[in-house]
Amino acid sequence: MAAKLSLVALIAISVLAGASRGRAQDQSAPIVEKPAVPSFEVATIRPDSSTYGGSSGLSHGRFLATDVTIRGLLRFEAFDIPDARIVGGPKWMDSARFDFEAKLDPNDASRIDSLAPSQRNEMKETLVQKLLAERFQFKFHWEQRELPVYALTSAKGGPKLKPAADAKRGPQWSLGSGKLQCKDVTLSQLADLFTQAASNELGRVVVDRTGVPGAFDLNLSWAPDTGASASNTPAGPSLFTAVQEQLGLKLESAKAPVKVLVVDQLEMPSEN
Repeated sequence: MAAKLSLVALIAISVLAGASRGRAQDQSAPIVEKPAVPSFEVATIRPDSSTYGGSSGLSHGRFLATDVTIRGLLRFEAFDIPDARIVGGPKWMDSARFDFEAKLDPNDASRIDSLAPSQRNEMKETLVQKLLAERFQFKFHWEQRELPVYALTSAKGGPKLKPAADAKRGPQWSLGSGKLQCKDVTLSQLADLFTQAASNELGRVVVDRTGVPGAFDLNLSWAPDTGASASNTPAGPSLFTAVQEQLGLKLESAKAPVKVLVVDQLEMPSEN
């Protein structure tokens, strides 16, 4: 479970960091040409039959992913998007588990290590996409689809939100099992965070329809839906109830256009 939480946390960090960069970006800044993306020099892919929970990452030119599904790899490493925005693909994409070990040429590894964090992350995503294309014959396209979503709206009586104590520091947050603490977060960023960090519970994209401007500090706690039996389920409110009672907001079923990744082709991997 710890490994899975860390993956969720890493994804949500990138969501909030990206939103912060967009808010502060200087529109007059010159466009910087992106560095060329290499390919992994060697890559080994093996079936995995363990039940320890997946982990993955790129460090110093070495990419490791253990006990991961292809859907998980698409979510966390190749595209940084929630499960609700991935459609299509064979059934085994959700069940077959693999171990990956891939290495870059040392010169390429050094070049990537010297990049800014956001560029390193983009480089890692493209590297994993290329690896999937080479070994799994992965093909995809993007399209807009009208999908069920959860709309974040104001509850009766209005939001119960505390303005950010320091709006200059940018968004900060921490996530644990059923606990979320945020500082300097807009409601649009909160919707993105729900989409990513609570995707297993919600199963839908969350869109901000509150119309409430500004950034806020907030604490939220709920009983996670782990799928356990009723006797083992921890006491406490559901995420839906917690959002309404603690934040004065609601998650309501709605429909909205959503940009989705459509998996056109995916085959079992070629031999090492």
